[in-house]
Order: sequence, then C-alpha cells, then structure tokens
Amino acid sequence: MLYESTTKLPPAEALARAEAFFAGEYGLDRQSRDAREAGFTGGGGHVIVRVVREDPTTLELETREWDVAVQSFLAQLPR
Repeated sequence: MLYESTTKLPPAEALARAEAFFAGEYGLDRQSRDAREAGFTGGGGHVIVRVVREDPTTLELETREWDVAVQSFLAQLPR
C-alpha cells in the first residue's frame, strides 16, 4: 500500500522520527537510510519512507504488512 502525508517537520527530522518509530517502537530492522529515504523490514513485510517534496515536507510511505503501524505513524506527525 502507498500512503502520502505532509508535515511541518524538516525532512531530516521526519526521517529520524520514522526511524525511532519503526526501528525503535516496532523493532523493524533498518535496511537503508540516506537524506531522502529510510527503509525497514521485519515480520514478513517492509516500510519505506521517502521524502518526495520539501516546504512543506511531503512523505510517501510504501508498506507491506505494516499498514496499521504506518497509519499510526502518520497520525502522530505534526501538520
């Protein structure tokens, strides 16, 4: 599934929060991380968080098996 959302956070902070959320709270393994993308795997699925635009920061989240977690993450982002 593909999700998209905007946030007031700068891209680096949004990706740092994604890492804390998916790797920290959910225990997914970090597979990739750079200035525009962070990827996580585990539980038979994956989550990829991409910065697709700045000002405001627009995130695209691709997931398989982690839809509820992705929706929870998106709900906590400052708009």
